[in-house]
Amino acid sequence: MKPFYLIFLAFLMIFSCTNRKKVPSGILQQEAIKNIMWDLARADQFVSEFVSKDSALDPKQERLRLYGEVFALHKTTKEKFEKSVSFYESRPDLLKIVMDSLNAKGRRAEQESYKPKPILDTPAVVIDSIRPPLKKIHLKSDSLVKPQ
Repeated sequence: MKPFYLIFLAFLMIFSCTNRKKVPSGILQQEAIKNIMWDLARADQFVSEFVSKDSALDPKQERLRLYGEVFALHKTTKEKFEKSVSFYESRPDLLKIVMDSLNAKGRRAEQESYKPKPILDTPAVVIDSIRPPLKKIHLKSDSLVKPQ
């Protein structure tokens, strides 16, 4: 019975020392999945705000096309993304980190959109192009006053 306890204790020590925050191979890292989810959300927003108002475009087809572009941009596939999402759904501690960072990124983007943007096209002072600039003011003596 004693060897059983020793073996059990050894297994317990081995498996308790693993890194729980490590993402296995074949699964997208947190930063990568965060960027992909951000771009997918922006694609959805584009479809809902612009494509749905255009009667010539099918919103569902346009959404699928944009999703394909997002996956190509990030050099991944839909299957790998779905596998990664299911992994993160099974690990709420890691999913919370991803979702919190997406939420913070969204809030920062919203705050940036309300900031006034500087106008760089127009100069601060408009120079009159009709009248030539005065180089010096020449003071002439008054001709009616006699010099003393």
